[in-house]
Amino acid sequence: MNLVEPMKQLTKEMRAADVLAIVDLLEGSGVDVWLDGGWGVDALLGRQTRPHGDLDIAVQHKDVPKLRELLGARGYRDVPRDDTKDWNFVLGDDHGHEVDVHSYTFDSKGKHVYGIEYPANSLTGFGSVNGRAVQCIAAEHVVRFHTGYELRETDTHDVLALHRQFGIPVPMEYEGVIQEGQRGGHLIDTIRALRPVGRRTALVAIDGYGGSGKSTLAQRIVAALPNVTVVRTDGFAKPNVPGWDWLRMKKQVLDPINRDELGRYQRHDWPTDRLAEWHDVPVGGFVIVEGVSSMRTELGRYWDLSIWVTCSCKRRLARGIERDGEAKRSQWENVWMPEEDRYVQEQKPELRADVILDGEKPFRL
Repeated sequence: MNLVEPMKQLTKEMRAADVLAIVDLLEGSGVDVWLDGGWGVDALLGRQTRPHGDLDIAVQHKDVPKLRELLGARGYRDVPRDDTKDWNFVLGDDHGHEVDVHSYTFDSKGKHVYGIEYPANSLTGFGSVNGRAVQCIAAEHVVRFHTGYELRETDTHDVLALHRQFGIPVPMEYEGVIQEGQRGGHLIDTIRALRPVGRRTALVAIDGYGGSGKSTLAQRIVAALPNVTVVRTDGFAKPNVPGWDWLRMKKQVLDPINRDELGRYQRHDWPTDRLAEWHDVPVGGFVIVEGVSSMRTELGRYWDLSIWVTCSCKRRLARGIERDGEAKRSQWENVWMPEEDRYVQEQKPELRADVILDGEKPFRL
């Protein structure tokens, strides 16, 4: 399954290849690594279900000097944070990659004596990233670690995904989210019931302004349905060039899928401004094309279902600054948001949408 988040360029992102590069580097030098956090969840699930801004790992504290040496040689250095500790710190490089390190020490009897208080039996999980076996925090402990603080959308996504796949009881603070989903269910039922004519793959567009909640909606759909591939319009966009290359998406993704053939495209990498790795878009199940102007009129004939996500300008800007940093405020206010306004004024996608959802409230699917 491919999941690529439809956002303006993320200022930091760890992709599957980045994760495996770190794991291979450390384990190849004798440093045992357990994946934690969001990538730990997706490793347990065996597929990537959402984008990740960093990689959380657990290592023995005795291995921290070696870890620092190995990552330092590859350009990683300490990221200043108010909560940095000897046993919990973040290393980042100049390419937007960050590794959040959690270290621990057990005594000879297996009792925790230093660092992050991982229970010994939490370091027993196994999963996979792009088919490569990895160690990770055990699923039941991951769920327990997702309690005791103010919940975020990603926490809800991760806990419910683990609940669905492994049957792990959901903590009490998540019960309201489950009840909300039980009261809704209409969108998921609608997507599940799609029956394309002449092909085996249902095509869904999720459109809306930047920061409206499109990526969150896609994550919820992926967690609820099997065989979903999500493609970002930003994978077809170039920095400092208005819009995105919808003709390339049409040629590499939509036309092949429409013919019941494998879609295959190269993601455009913003930091290097070059085409990067290839992504396969399989036949069967559901393909969600997600991003600003994904419902543009030039692509209208493809969609089996089109969704428009609404959100106030104030909320969208706040989310964008929170995600991309204050340094991107000018880009948001003077470039991206005006471009989006022109698209909406000219093409009126909300009037053509099959479904309209409020991105300011938790989605009821």
